[in-house]
Amino acid sequence: MKIVIPTYDRYNNFKTLPFLEKNNIDKNNIYIFVADEEQKNKYTNVIGNEYNIIIGVLGLVNQRTYITNYFDDEEILICMDDDIEDLIHYDNINFIDWLNDCINYLSDSKYGLLSISPSTNPFFHNEKNKKNSNTYNIGNYYCIGAFFILKNDKELLLDNSIILEDLERSLLYKKKYISNIIYNKVLIKTKYFAKGGLSSQRNKNNYLNSVNKLIYEYPSLLKFNYKKLPLDKYYLFPNLSLVKNVSNNILNVIQLPKIDSSELSVLYCLLENTYIRPKTNYNNRRNFPNHHQALTFGLTRARFNNRLNKKLVDISNDSKKYSEIYDEILRIGNIYCPFNFQSIHVNKNVVCPKHKDDKNKQMSMLLSFGDYTGCNIVVEDKIYDANCNPIIFDGSKLEHWNTDDLQGTKYSLVFF
Repeated sequence: MKIVIPTYDRYNNFKTLPFLEKNNIDKNNIYIFVADEEQKNKYTNVIGNEYNIIIGVLGLVNQRTYITNYFDDEEILICMDDDIEDLIHYDNINFIDWLNDCINYLSDSKYGLLSISPSTNPFFHNEKNKKNSNTYNIGNYYCIGAFFILKNDKELLLDNSIILEDLERSLLYKKKYISNIIYNKVLIKTKYFAKGGLSSQRNKNNYLNSVNKLIYEYPSLLKFNYKKLPLDKYYLFPNLSLVKNVSNNILNVIQLPKIDSSELSVLYCLLENTYIRPKTNYNNRRNFPNHHQALTFGLTRARFNNRLNKKLVDISNDSKKYSEIYDEILRIGNIYCPFNFQSIHVNKNVVCPKHKDDKNKQMSMLLSFGDYTGCNIVVEDKIYDANCNPIIFDGSKLEHWNTDDLQGTKYSLVFF
């Protein structure tokens, strides 16, 4: 039995250790991962040196990756947060017996990840258990990060830019092992959004960026609704969950969560106070409207090849001329665009005809905003409203155009 606990700066309030001690867990079976030598000394001074205290790295996701690489493949690891106060088991089973039962079940199965119900409400959980007689359920389940048991797998490493590490782990294991396991008759008492510790990297922008990256990476496995989270009581956050019935259909268009219009207000004001020159119809192979208004930011192809330095791309003139606008677009893109982009087109009141972006290398993200109605985007004959609703598709392969019913002022950003 190996119990693994990543922790940071909670040596004076390490709630999981008293819980494990109360349940007679051998200290030699507990592996505590800290960030550095200074942290190790602080923990040792408070809890003693009978535990396995291991110096890893700073940051929860980085520490999880370090732990994965520290142990061998196929080792069964019991992973716990450092603030677990208690565990409620509805069959009153001994804690060690229950752990061994879970370990044996996972070891004998073809699956890789086992967790407990994400419910934190004992009354709701109890009523749910009355309706569900199964002890273990197998399916497309979200496994909470506060407590889970897994078969260590060095191929399944978390992305350190995604703070929703428990959800990403659920998706990684689901993708490789087909299903995850949920143990129904247990829930834990802990604080999911406690200040300090390893949750301190959470903020609104990191959260939104992580949500969009996961939807982009696993569009057929995730769905979202909106709710207020403790990160910002005035902002409705997209809340992700795994779909129960996974479709095998390939999604040509990925729809991301809606962006609050206030997040785009600074850029809107900057663009409204900037003269956007019309593009000429010279060499317009895609039959865009004559003199449509557009700006290009980021990297662009050089019009003429410079034989001296062989530059094929360079920062656009618009990026240099309108640096304040460029900075704001980059800020927006770095939060909401889930892939690495090099260029951004800004279109004003453009009603584009049917076309494909033949020279684009991969996916593009479209985001529209402004005081307008109509002019929706049509992709392969399906209509989408991109007004503060980012959508992603491959414009080089899918024919797309706008409905010709624009009223008002519309701006569109295309990240590619």
